[in-house]
Amino acid sequence: LGAAPLPLPDAAAAADTELGREAALMREAELWEADRECLFIGTLFDPATGERRRMACNPRTAELLGMHREELLSRYADRAVEVPFVPADWLANFVHDLEFAEEARNERFLRLVVRSGGVRRPMLMSSCKAKFFSSTGLVSRISYYYRVIGPEEYDRAAQCSPASCPLVAMGDLRTGQQLLDDFEADDRLTVRRMMASRHESPALRRITAALADMCTRLEKRLSAVSATKETGVDAATGYLHPPDPAYDAIVGNLRWPGPGRAIAEAEEGSEELGCASGLLLSPDSRRENLCCRTIPSPSPGPLTL
Repeated sequence: LGAAPLPLPDAAAAADTELGREAALMREAELWEADRECLFIGTLFDPATGERRRMACNPRTAELLGMHREELLSRYADRAVEVPFVPADWLANFVHDLEFAEEARNERFLRLVVRSGGVRRPMLMSSCKAKFFSSTGLVSRISYYYRVIGPEEYDRAAQCSPASCPLVAMGDLRTGQQLLDDFEADDRLTVRRMMASRHESPALRRITAALADMCTRLEKRLSAVSATKETGVDAATGYLHPPDPAYDAIVGNLRWPGPGRAIAEAEEGSEELGCASGLLLSPDSRRENLCCRTIPSPSPGPLTL
């Protein structure tokens, strides 16, 4: 995508304030205002406390969720927005969120539930989550970008990049078309019903196994982080990090875009760490690069349950 230009030192200082961060969120929202193909949701945080300060979305997002934008933002503020997943999908995406929580950018392929035209129905979407960081390396903004895709594109992603498909990662190997066709049956299968069943639920069994595997991997990562804090040597890169309060705070919160990188960019006065991938581009550029990757056609062979 090309690196985003770094602001001048005085501009960077002004941007790394609450007003500056809010202005950056609103500039990004304006880029997506008239877009009818992609959905955009952005949330501004207080880097010190993690509290939400402001949210923004484009009209297309509210339309697909069956609301006016003002109502949607109000519901988000009150944490009263219906989760746009069937129950088993929500669990799979929750596990996926936990595993990739510290990544500055994460792409995935999903089945979401929308209410366009008053009708509750499924849609397959590609999604990109991007984090933006303050000069101290703490999260100041998170933006989500969604694009509706067809079953064929979902199938290519499932076969070529299974880790980017939460359902596939949980062992659900249904095709995109099968996920659309099975929506009503899946929507009726609540977690309570799965747990109350006399027979073990395949969905819960898959998710439980994936969660246990994820916890094992996270424990290894946390051990590596603890070793880095104690020795100053990054277990992943082997680089020596001198004692630094800012670095210690970043590692301790697991919110940094990469060991040592946050401090280096903070010293350079970067406006938003983790933004060097060029996320502040036009909707056309971002749509092409973030959500519309060309995935090679899979090798022959059907996906099986």
